[in-house]
Amino acid sequence: MAKKIKEEVIEAKADNELNLEDNKEFSLEESFTRLEEIIGALEEGKIGLDDSFKLYKEGVSLVKDCNNKLDKVEKEIIIINEDGEIEETDGEF
Repeated sequence: MAKKIKEEVIEAKADNELNLEDNKEFSLEESFTRLEEIIGALEEGKIGLDDSFKLYKEGVSLVKDCNNKLDKVEKEIIIINEDGEIEETDGEF
């Protein structure tokens, strides 16, 4: 995983642009995979500071997106009504 990002960084230096996944719509699984790649590359420490910062920003964005998706799913699954009874919903409130 970190190898993939390291290769992107090497190619990016030639192209003068790092291949970030700017606001691409990922599934949760894809987001977690991308986060693992980013973490691996950052932990390896073989990329420059600028590229590290770009990857860090992408990772923070992915974490926020994952949290929003998980919150939405949680709300769709269960709502407790005023009587304390559990109601399943489809996300419409």
